Amino acid sequence: FAALQMYDHPEVSHVWDRFWSAIHARLARHGIRCDEELRRPLDYHQPWSDPQLMLGHTCGWPFVSGVKHDNAILGVLDFGLDTPRPGDYHSVFIVSPQLAGMSAAELLANPDVTIAVNSLHSQSGYRVLGELTGEPLTLKKNRHFDSGGHRASLRAVADGHAQLAALDGVTWELLKRHDANVARVAEFGRSRPAPGLPLICSNANSVHAALLQEIVADAISGMDADDREALMLRGFVPATESRYDELLLPPYGNLSFA
Repeated sequence: FAALQMYDHPEVSHVWDRFWSAIHARLARHGIRCDEELRRPLDYHQPWSDPQLMLGHTCGWPFVSGVKHDNAILGVLDFGLDTPRPGDYHSVFIVSPQLAGMSAAELLANPDVTIAVNSLHSQSGYRVLGELTGEPLTLKKNRHFDSGGHRASLRAVADGHAQLAALDGVTWELLKRHDANVARVAEFGRSRPAPGLPLICSNANSVHAALLQEIVADAISGMDADDREALMLRGFVPATESRYDELLLPPYGNLSFA
């Protein structure tokens, strides 16, 4: 089976379905059987520990901190962000418009500034916040708003439940197309580039890794231009585990709540 939920927004879910159908057809031609439809479990972490996973999409921090032990990395999807290395991405820091003139230090020092976080296991929404502080910094728990997702973090800042958040850069570009709440926040800055979200397969299916790399690249090349644009897909870039070692180092993780 396959689960590709990292950028599977409702507005483009049908395009992800078509993308998987193209991959599925190519796998079938090689005699490899798997589910025809994408899985979309409420717990999107669940597929990453399932030995039946043929193709999955995970976040960088979960991958480097544990998911890699059960899975083989195939590479990254290139979404065409403005980064020196294809397939990399960045986070976008957003704030309430009235705070747009403040510095990062002022925002973090202000006890009235609440930070919306999609997940404490997220590289792009949590650990990247360490870039805003030069050294380890622990904020009180009441400064943390648990949004549960990047889109929900945008909404939290737009509605005033939080005043600061970090959003995945690909998600941000998709939200600029589909979510009116973007106009109700201010872009504060961008993080440095980091390795994009890994495409993986389970260790049990890693015998097909080289073929999967070829098939994913071929499926992207064969996509309708409108579908590629809808997903922002530019290509596929093979990658190795070592590409993600930088996520283990400061400044990532410098900011915490307690």
